[in-house]
Amino acid sequence: MRNTVPIMDLNNPDELIRANGAAEAAHTNRLREEVSDYTQMIEQLRDLYDRNNELVQKLQFMNRSQADEMRLLLQENNDRISEKLASLQGLDTQALQDSVTAAVNSSGDSVRDALAEGLRQTQDHAAQLSQQSDDFNHKENVRVYRNIQASMISELGKQTVELKEQIDALQTLVKPDPAETLMRKVTFGLLAAVLAIQLLEGVGLLSLFLSMR
Repeated sequence: MRNTVPIMDLNNPDELIRANGAAEAAHTNRLREEVSDYTQMIEQLRDLYDRNNELVQKLQFMNRSQADEMRLLLQENNDRISEKLASLQGLDTQALQDSVTAAVNSSGDSVRDALAEGLRQTQDHAAQLSQQSDDFNHKENVRVYRNIQASMISELGKQTVELKEQIDALQTLVKPDPAETLMRKVTFGLLAAVLAIQLLEGVGLLSLFLSMR
């Protein structure tokens, strides 16, 4: 097969100039493409950062709203439970006291002692119900908080992974110039720090949960 690649005459100045010009033009075009890709990647990073920041703000608002609703709901439940227990204790006490009085008048000390023991057992049972109610409410607080936190961290994690992929692609887009290496490291470092702060703010529900314990 015959070689079709033209042979450049190294002794011909015109050919050397044309070849050099063609090489420079190709290099310039490549740089333009790289700059265009770099600019596009920067815009994608900005858009992703904005969406990530918007998500954090929404989650923070959701945390505050749900925490207020959860406090109100738990308070209402506690009030209803306390009313029921108080009513139960009051009814049992009154009924047994009446029975004791009647028993004293009719059957003497043995019946009175038996009914008094029944009164004590009823009061103990009401106290146990109150403790079980407190334990249940605490477990519900923990469960609701963990569900909210898990959902929030999962969504933030997805956004952060996507942003990291964009940064990695941006770093490998072009071979770094030694004069720009330090500036790029500083830029990526600052961006990583901002993301870390966003994540810490996003999981701020932890302090709210601890304050409710």
